Amino acid sequence: MNISSWTRVFLVILAFCSFIVLADCDSDIGFGRGYRYSHGGNYFGTYPSFSPDGKKIVFASVRYGLGDICTVYEDGTGFQRLTKTDAYEGEPEYSPDGSNIVFISERDSPSNGEIYIMKSDGSEQKRLTFTRKYNFNPTFSPNGYRIAFVRILDEHDADIFIMDANGSNQKRLTYDRNPKGRPQFSFDGSGIRYSIFNRETEIWEVHEINTDGSNEKLLIGQSKNEYEPSYSGDGKQIVYVYQDIADYSIEIFTMNAEGNGKRQITNTKGSKEYPRFSPNKKRIVFFSPEASGRGKGQIMIMNSDGSELKIVANNY
Repeated sequence: MNISSWTRVFLVILAFCSFIVLADCDSDIGFGRGYRYSHGGNYFGTYPSFSPDGKKIVFASVRYGLGDICTVYEDGTGFQRLTKTDAYEGEPEYSPDGSNIVFISERDSPSNGEIYIMKSDGSEQKRLTFTRKYNFNPTFSPNGYRIAFVRILDEHDADIFIMDANGSNQKRLTYDRNPKGRPQFSFDGSGIRYSIFNRETEIWEVHEINTDGSNEKLLIGQSKNEYEPSYSGDGKQIVYVYQDIADYSIEIFTMNAEGNGKRQITNTKGSKEYPRFSPNKKRIVFFSPEASGRGKGQIMIMNSDGSELKIVANNY
């Protein structure tokens, strides 16, 4: 395999490290992420993000085992463990009103990722999907009534789905064979934006589709080096990561929603993952994995211009 091929594989795995849709990963389809982590693989469920009031950060941690949902105040105090199972759990996100948290769990089967919801204090945990498939990347609509997510249908097919916040009315929105992830609702809730890796061009793209499955369109054609885009709450800006092939560092950038105005925010070398804006866009939270740490690392926040970078917590 030549250098460019290795780079492509690395980008695919890193940008969509939370699922296993690539042909090279066929042998893993029957096993969930907890199984792979317990057998020497990485943990990929950390996904830090702010609460709607910007005071707390929810993330997943392996300090207790295969993964649990935890919260901490932005100043690093008040750490709290919300889930306490022996199974893999991760990818949490607050509801828009802060009353609930959605996440994925393998507590029902080590091969299936199911979507769960709970109160923000960890109580009333409830399973929403019963598919015996792998569901991941759940995210709330702006009004909190619906949840978009990705479902792996086979080793080559992962598509965008939508459902009511109680798990009813599940509907498949996309039908092509390209890997997808990180869905987000548009500011008004009428559409869903998501990342997609175009197999033909080998380029990361951001697409949008209406919540009824109509009018799918390309929003931004990025590059092999740009991925993990996340929109600000008002939909006007995007934060994402960029891999420098020369030194293999991964830095955080921002840009306008139209794809212009790109600006580098970090210059610390090393790796960064899952950047998200705070509700007021003044801060960015992200995960900084340790080298050879199997997905272990630090939850970090900074101002949106890259200043006042600090560690909030670790995930182990």
